[in-house]
Amino acid sequence: MKKQKEVEKGISYDTKTIITVICLVVLYPVGVVLMFVWMKWKWWVKLLVLLPVSLFIFLPILAAAILIAINPSAQIEKAKKVNDCNTVCAMKYDDSQSVDMCIKECVATTVGQEE
Repeated sequence: MKKQKEVEKGISYDTKTIITVICLVVLYPVGVVLMFVWMKWKWWVKLLVLLPVSLFIFLPILAAAILIAINPSAQIEKAKKVNDCNTVCAMKYDDSQSVDMCIKECVATTVGQEE
């Protein structure tokens, strides 16, 4: 007689799949760990599950770092100074070449004074 199938010890693969999917929805980091430890899914499926949420988490962090690096408030102040210089130079000079030179000198002096 053939031996009956041995009863698997532990949790069945279907139960592991259900637990993993629920954890991916409710507790994403735990679900990711379970997905890589328990599941025998193809690598592209795991990547497909991992990538969108990872981007959703890391893109705002990257955007914040970039905004801190470029310092938008300083850039706005510089733009206001350029606009002020443009207004003053446009009233002083008629030709565009002189206005451009005046703006460059004005911006160089006003920005250089604060740094």
